[in-house]
Amino acid sequence: MGLYPLTYLSAGSVLLFAVIILWRKDIKAMVYAVSLQGITLSAVGILEALSKHNLALGQVGIETLILKGFIFPYLMFKIYTNSGSKRDTEPLINTTASMVYASIFIAIPFFAIGRLPYVSSTPITKLAPLGFATLLVGLFIIITRRQVISQIVGLIVFENGISLISLLILSGLPLMVEFGESFDLLLVIVVLRVLATTIHKEFGNIDLAEMKGLHD
Repeated sequence: MGLYPLTYLSAGSVLLFAVIILWRKDIKAMVYAVSLQGITLSAVGILEALSKHNLALGQVGIETLILKGFIFPYLMFKIYTNSGSKRDTEPLINTTASMVYASIFIAIPFFAIGRLPYVSSTPITKLAPLGFATLLVGLFIIITRRQVISQIVGLIVFENGISLISLLILSGLPLMVEFGESFDLLLVIVVLRVLATTIHKEFGNIDLAEMKGLHD
């Protein structure tokens, strides 16, 4: 059995925090949740490294902890502080319907992946649907939220889903590839931070739907 129960708990927590982020409208709470999601994702990598005696996986886990557990959330809090927006009060789909969609997103990967003949059936790869479900929830957040900060959070959740899949199925992406992806995401967050600050100074909010209305 080894470290598998802890890996299962950590991987499940990644999906749990994705659902919590989808459920919450308070932006500060969403940022806290995505930080905790990054920490639990790093735990998956570190536990896998210990289980398989794989130094590269350990390095990926530590890099994930630093970037997604602390640096990305710190930048998010900077955007949150400068934006003046405290809540994403009017998502395109209400909370109740969002939870229904989330349950569908969770069910589909577990139903579909178990029927793919080329996916090896090991205790760890059986957790892969958790990663796909996280990815789908993150994409749903990007599509349905109106605040720039919420959409950035959704982007991070989406990328965390991809990272979880790579850890569970591929035993982790090579360190340089993982670092490159994280750097790209960091660059996106920095650019969006500048954009959000500029929009807030000009219009007093960062609601993308309202920006579209002004354009029309």
